[in-house]
Amino acid sequence: MIELDGHDSHCYVEFIEKAMAENIILMELPSHTSHWLQPLDRSVFYSLKTSYNEACQEFLNSWPSLSSKFLWIVRTSLGESCDS
Repeated sequence: MIELDGHDSHCYVEFIEKAMAENIILMELPSHTSHWLQPLDRSVFYSLKTSYNEACQEFLNSWPSLSSKFLWIVRTSLGESCDS
């Protein structure tokens, strides 16, 4: 069994036919519910995301000039990639 989140990338005929040929059951979650129904998203990854965001915020608070340099790098990179 494969649990899918309903994204369009999973809705290809070839994918579905291959799953059927391999006797794989495809189960699609209702729209906008995967974050509630997937256990890892509710436990492990939620805690990891929260801890990571707190650590990033703490780091940026201790190096305030770094965030403005980062934004400058992103802005410059995006500008250059759009000009190419």
